[in-house]
Amino acid sequence: MSQKASKNDEKNINNMPHIGNETQGKFKKVLISKDRLPIEAKQIETELDSLEELYLHNKIQDWETVLLFLLIYLNSRVKKFAIQEKEGNKYQKIIENSAFLTETQSTKIEDLPHNLKELFINRNECSTIREYLLKTRFLKIKEEIKICLLEWSVRKYSLILERVFMDPKEILRLQAEGKRIITLSFETARKGELLGNRDAFEFTLHDLSHAFTFFSPYYDSLGQIKFFRFLYRHLNLLAPYLKDLEFQEKWVYLSSDMNSHPEHLKSYFKAILKESKKK
Repeated sequence: MSQKASKNDEKNINNMPHIGNETQGKFKKVLISKDRLPIEAKQIETELDSLEELYLHNKIQDWETVLLFLLIYLNSRVKKFAIQEKEGNKYQKIIENSAFLTETQSTKIEDLPHNLKELFINRNECSTIREYLLKTRFLKIKEEIKICLLEWSVRKYSLILERVFMDPKEILRLQAEGKRIITLSFETARKGELLGNRDAFEFTLHDLSHAFTFFSPYYDSLGQIKFFRFLYRHLNLLAPYLKDLEFQEKWVYLSSDMNSHPEHLKSYFKAILKESKKK
């Protein structure tokens, strides 16, 4: 690993969206300051309650729960967050020929509670949540979020929705099995607090972004799975290194919060091992 690459990874470990009351990072355009989170939480409380009720009673699919969660925040933070998609065919190809398409029928927007139905701005003639996702471009957030949700909707991405932050070793185990976690914390959202240094909305976006990279052919998904499988199988050999707190922090980042091309993952792993051995 080059010195430059190492410095970039060091930056990524510490490049968290909320530092004090400032926002930064990949999703800065849709973040708000820490002191505004409790105020926002009160404003979106009824929508969160309605969504959690649907989720707990299995009235909607997990990917739909996540999309609605994002819409709640986008509606709160961005004046105009959605426009009609001009490249519909591009996204239609994602769900075409899916063996699970008929088994994953999407919820009708009209069947949602009124306060959630109102979130679907510029819905035009869209009747279902997936149709809206296909035909809508979301402003201020990257295209990969939309792609990830569409892939998840037809089970092309093996994603697991969790309401609490998972242990890094458990995330590593799941990645070794070809799965990825999406965290959605109703509790953190309702309190207007941070989960680590991320608010609930950004934490979910962050996980979706990682999922996209994990399953993307461009980043060699199979190679990543093999690398994480290797890490998980050799956890016992890393025990002496994990006593080094600096190595432990970097290992947690590598094993649970770093999705990239496997060659980069390997280079980073070798670099942190070499650093630790010098101590």
